[in-house]
Amino acid sequence: MSDNKGQTDKIALGFVPVDKKTCTIKITGYEGRIPAGTVFNDYFGCPVSFCGAIELVMLVEEMLDSYKYPQRAMEMRTFQGGGQPLQLDKRQAGEPEAVLATFALKVLFRQNASWQGTLHWLDRRAEANFRSVLELLSLLDSALQSN
Repeated sequence: MSDNKGQTDKIALGFVPVDKKTCTIKITGYEGRIPAGTVFNDYFGCPVSFCGAIELVMLVEEMLDSYKYPQRAMEMRTFQGGGQPLQLDKRQAGEPEAVLATFALKVLFRQNASWQGTLHWLDRRAEANFRSVLELLSLLDSALQSN
């Protein structure tokens, strides 16, 4: 049995490998407080480009939903019929750009319609916990403003 098949079986049984629980975020631009860069996780298979905080959050949310880890405490509401979240057009990253900052994001819980977890700023070897997506975005902003 191949390693990939074994990992798929573990995810189906509710076990998510540790490396799939962490996203690596590389910020390559921060014009007007709008982050741009790439997010990587084994789920995507390759770095995926994003431009803006909403796109970053939705990419990570899509990945978390695919693993069902951490499990949602509430169903997402949308303005679209059927209650289905928007499907993003995942763009593969093109030419590598200069990286302003690199972060490791680990979402531990999804409660109260938000995320709780840790953000590790790899360049500065600093780590902070966050209690909501807004607090996560504030941490990213403070790191990028000071960079």
